[in-house]
Amino acid sequence: MNRLTQNETVRVGLNWGAIGGVAGFVSGLLGAFSAILIAGFIGYYCGKRAAGTARGESPGRGASAGLVAGCIATPVYVMGAAVGSTVAVRGLGMEEVARTIEEWMGAPITPDEAWLFFLLSLLVAAVVQAAVLVLFSTLGGALALRRREREGMKQ
Repeated sequence: MNRLTQNETVRVGLNWGAIGGVAGFVSGLLGAFSAILIAGFIGYYCGKRAAGTARGESPGRGASAGLVAGCIATPVYVMGAAVGSTVAVRGLGMEEVARTIEEWMGAPITPDEAWLFFLLSLLVAAVVQAAVLVLFSTLGGALALRRREREGMKQ
């Protein structure tokens, strides 16, 4: 990618990162699983938009543009989802979370241990969300450029 294309791709990644941060926060309020599902949609549309900045006709250009934009958007999305999940859990209270885990596992859990489990689950969810967003962003970029190439052949 040339310098102009990289700047445009970075701009797309920043824009979708901002959109993703808000979407991640809202979906994080609903839970980590919903944030993982939303990450796929955010990633796909981020990559699709980034492919529009790619010069050239090979799907690899669209994939690389989607990858760059997805990598830029991912940290903001993951942070938004983590903050949303934290707000939701703090609203419930760690005592309630500990009771729920106790019922599920059948073993006594203190609120401090429940907080530790929650933080570990946030870490796992963040890794999965990041992987899904970058994967779908790359896929969205490649598919968008391939579709543009097919339309160009038809004309």
